Amino acid sequence: YISVTGVQTCALPIYKLSKADESFTIYKYDNGYMVEVSGRDNNDDWSTAKILVTSLEEVFEIIKDVDSLPRS
Repeated sequence: YISVTGVQTCALPIYKLSKADESFTIYKYDNGYMVEVSGRDNNDDWSTAKILVTSLEEVFEIIKDVDSLPRS
C-alpha cells in the first residue's frame, strides 16, 4: 500500500493502512467518486486515505480492500 496524506488518483494500491476505522465516506462528483478512509498505518499513527476513482466498480474494489483490514 502507498501512504496517502492528500488525494490519490489511482485505485490500487490505494493506501498504507494496516487498520481501518469502522466507517468510510464516499463522495459522488460529476466525474467520479472519492472514497475517504481513516485508520492506523504500520507505525500505529493515524492516517487518512482519499482515493479518487471514476467508476462504481473501483469503489466496490476499495470497499472490499477496506473490509479485509482489521479495525483500528
